[in-house]
Amino acid sequence: MVLRLNHLNRIQSPIKNRARQDLSWQFPEITGFRSIRWKGKDTSLMWAWLAGERKSTIYENKYKASCGLGITGNVRWHAQRICSIEIIKVATAIVGGSAICRKALWQ
Repeated sequence: MVLRLNHLNRIQSPIKNRARQDLSWQFPEITGFRSIRWKGKDTSLMWAWLAGERKSTIYENKYKASCGLGITGNVRWHAQRICSIEIIKVATAIVGGSAICRKALWQ
């Protein structure tokens, strides 16, 4: 289980890096935000909002006042991939159930 979670983290990192690079000119106001997944939630609010899976008035208001060029479909697609991986990570940690799996999940 731990190896599987570490593998998912390795897959997710370059996707997040690419999306953040694109966000730096598309929506620079959230480039520095930490995308924390709260306990009890499958995905972080920032990525879920970018993917169109959750609503957020905070991000909507920031986006309306943004000086960026606008979010492209490519970033939204990367956000959907990130959310999918996060859901798999949560499911894997639940099945594994050990403290080591939970620690690997929050990396």
